[in-house]
Amino acid sequence: MSGLHTNRSALGLCSALLLLNGCGAAPTASSPGTALAPLARPAHSDHGQSWMKPGTANIKELLYVSDLATDDVYVYDYTSGEAVGKLTGFDQPGAQCVDPKGDVFIATVHGLVGYKHGGTRRIIRTLPGAAIGCVMHLSTYSVLLSSSSGPDMDCTSYRHQKRVSCWKSPSACYTMWPIGADFKGVQVAEGEPSGGGAVAVCTEFDVLSFKQAIYSPGSVMWDGKYLALTDQEAGGADQTGIYQASLTGTTLTLHGETVLTDPCDSGSTKVAQPFIVGTKNTLRNKMQGTIVVGGNALCPGTFDYWKYPAGGDPVMTLPSAPQEPSGDSVSIAQ
Repeated sequence: MSGLHTNRSALGLCSALLLLNGCGAAPTASSPGTALAPLARPAHSDHGQSWMKPGTANIKELLYVSDLATDDVYVYDYTSGEAVGKLTGFDQPGAQCVDPKGDVFIATVHGLVGYKHGGTRRIIRTLPGAAIGCVMHLSTYSVLLSSSSGPDMDCTSYRHQKRVSCWKSPSACYTMWPIGADFKGVQVAEGEPSGGGAVAVCTEFDVLSFKQAIYSPGSVMWDGKYLALTDQEAGGADQTGIYQASLTGTTLTLHGETVLTDPCDSGSTKVAQPFIVGTKNTLRNKMQGTIVVGGNALCPGTFDYWKYPAGGDPVMTLPSAPQEPSGDSVSIAQ
């Protein structure tokens, strides 16, 4: 893939205790601890007006990166890494997801906000409450939100900004991380019971059986072929793993593992919301993505691209990355 090169710098996600997080795909030759509760710190003042470089909406693939250091979302040409815009006016932006049309949605402590591909005007704001993550249904295009509802979490589905359903997380997933869905739209999230304990994987109705232990939860998303489940401490080590699994009934079956490493911290990584890039926007991908992007909390101020599902060291890094990446997505123009 043109434009990709080995780089010994990695990405800086915010520290594991500062993550809010949330949900994609990979470049083509033509295109490249504990957290979840709202942070107890004041929001940054608005850093000017949102802007986009002329012609940005015509760029095929755009990378969006939330930054807790500035409370802004930075926009890049996904292939070249060039900075092409910035969205402002957020309070602790975190996890992101993209709908089949390429609209981008950003979870914040005041709800979910959305933008068209390359646009600066907000097209949606839902929820009162702190959004943790989101995923877009393939068939209904509903917005699914993990949000704080008292001490535990719930997941609410919206269609045309109207609430259509809501489900409470099972007790094993009392605290949920950014939610994902498989190609059929079945919602899946990793979570932890009240007071801590073993990480579980849950759907709307069940706690799933999964023989692979997850040591430190992260986001879930569809990679074009499998559900991709994040473990920020794969095997109990200081490396992020992504498990590829299929869902049948209430059983997850493991098919492979991607381990992300980074020379910037002797191979260690902590990536809470890796985004797998496909040829189409999630959930339309029917072929497994070939690149995964994300921020490594152990290497602040960088943002990386890794081969997927091969993993290993980054093959590209952004020339000018945000200081504390806290969520990301890649929008593909339709």
